Amino acid sequence: MLTKNKAVHGLVMWQGAIAKFMLMGLLLAGARSAFAGTETIKTPPPAGEAIIWNKWSPEAFERAKRENKMLLINVGIEVCFACRWMEEYTYRDPKVARLIMQNFVPVQVDSDDRPDIGERYSDWAWPATIFMAPNATQVLALSGNRRPPDFIPILNELIRQHAKGVLKPDALAPYAAPPKPEVTELTKIRDRVRKVLDDDFDDAHGGWGDELKEIDGSGRMVQLFIRAQAEGDRKSRVRILKTALGMLVRIDPVWGGFFPAGIDGWATPILEKRTGSEAAALETFAYAYHLSQDKRFLTAAKDVERYLRNWMMADDGTFFTSQQDDPPKLPKGWSLQRYFKLDTDAKRRQYGIPPIDHAVYTDLNARVIVGYAQLYEATGDEKFLRIAQTTARALIKQRQQADGWMLQGKDTQLLNRDERIHLKTTEAKPFLRTQAQFGVALLALYRVSGDAEWLKASQRLADGMRATLEDAKIGGFYAASADGTEGLAPRRKPLQENGVAARFLFQLAQYTKNKDYAAAAERAIRAVSVPSMVAREGRSIGDLAVALETITASYVEFTVVGDASQAQAKVLFDTGRNYYEPRKILHFEQPGRYPNLGRPVMFVCTPNACSTPIFESKDVSTQANKYVDFTRFRR
Repeated sequence: MLTKNKAVHGLVMWQGAIAKFMLMGLLLAGARSAFAGTETIKTPPPAGEAIIWNKWSPEAFERAKRENKMLLINVGIEVCFACRWMEEYTYRDPKVARLIMQNFVPVQVDSDDRPDIGERYSDWAWPATIFMAPNATQVLALSGNRRPPDFIPILNELIRQHAKGVLKPDALAPYAAPPKPEVTELTKIRDRVRKVLDDDFDDAHGGWGDELKEIDGSGRMVQLFIRAQAEGDRKSRVRILKTALGMLVRIDPVWGGFFPAGIDGWATPILEKRTGSEAAALETFAYAYHLSQDKRFLTAAKDVERYLRNWMMADDGTFFTSQQDDPPKLPKGWSLQRYFKLDTDAKRRQYGIPPIDHAVYTDLNARVIVGYAQLYEATGDEKFLRIAQTTARALIKQRQQADGWMLQGKDTQLLNRDERIHLKTTEAKPFLRTQAQFGVALLALYRVSGDAEWLKASQRLADGMRATLEDAKIGGFYAASADGTEGLAPRRKPLQENGVAARFLFQLAQYTKNKDYAAAAERAIRAVSVPSMVAREGRSIGDLAVALETITASYVEFTVVGDASQAQAKVLFDTGRNYYEPRKILHFEQPGRYPNLGRPVMFVCTPNACSTPIFESKDVSTQANKYVDFTRFRR
């Protein structure tokens, strides 16, 4: 499955001319072929003609230079029908394998394993096929699956150009980190980002884009929730509900779960399931229910949660990565749609169950934790909080390092049952996406539980993230720690991940009153908000948009002064949790900033003003509404 859309997605670069093929066409063609397909042919190449893949490493780049061979970088994810086609039909073709092994150093990257490399090449979706000269200069990038008759001429032309010494750098190669930060006012940067997203919104049907409706992250929706509440923006509210209503048709009525992408608008789903998209759907439906009290959204959220719990949860409470769309016993002549239209579990199981990728990635689990926290906040059902806490504790126990940062993945015996198309590597290094997403998850747990365990964990993680990934000179965060390839593939400060990091640090600053975290958040925003980068990312800037909305909106802080063990303090806290406000900061605090009034009390504050003491839960909404309206007026 091709998974990401940006302003330059689908641009296929060729020497002498850049032929512009829109990603939409590739997606639609690939998706329609997938629905028509019935069987997978897996014919391995003859012995001695198989591609031997290398991992992304200094050794691979050094070998290419030493042997004067070009590099072929194959980037994708496991639940990706186009990636599977490329592996099964193209890379296993003897002629293709022979050409690659004789003339290229082949490198394979699982984007979930290496989110820094995945982000680098996400402009070209999955599979992304990147060609480099022996000195690691990018010369060509291809988006999507290519069959041997199309792929072999490309390989031959590159081989010819290399032999003649006429390979030329690709003008649309990934950009490096900007040399200086953006100095524009944050509100102006915010408005610039808003315009990019608003221009791409489909007001007729909801969602972003035209025929393709893809939900692979919640950022675009969350920024609408903040705008709707912070500004009383009716248009944002209408867009939220229209999108959430469109998403309802993507729910699997038998097993639950959400199909994240499709063609023909919302109507025709691509039948893969990805945990990150399930998390985004869970968060969106929970927020939409919180906002509207429309029970259709609550039902959808519970259907997504049912799938995650029954199909994707490991014994330790963490969550697997994805589920493919192809059952192993699909009868000849059947389409995938026919299989998924079977209306009972038993009917589907007679044809087998689509394979699950049993890898467990920290960033994806962090997004699931946020979704469960939102569902708990919307419903008050303790079951959802317990699941989220179990997942977080398991990850911390297994993956947190001595200086605070988290591993992205970990070797597991579960993978022995998977037939993988990508190399599985476990890199013992910090990735920005991992740290930032998990930080947001920890603060989501703190907001809904008031348990200081999560605030303490978030501070430790933030300090580890800053120590290993922050650019101390001009701000912002690198995608990963150095690995020896920086001289050939310059380090990046990814726009989206810096947005998540900024959101995490800014929220942490509000809870801890540590201005240094807030300063680091703003520096991260400015480090990546160069207009050319924002324009190139296109609609895939939802997380940056959330960070900008979070920082520029007036937060609403609900502080319960008292001990969490006190019954009345807990009642006040739960009432604050039930109040819908996406900008909400909610926590317990001992007397100090606020006076000791002899019994539990709540204060609702903005950066500029605070309520009178609130002793009774029935008064929370009245006071909160007053200060929410006040922040709207101020804006």
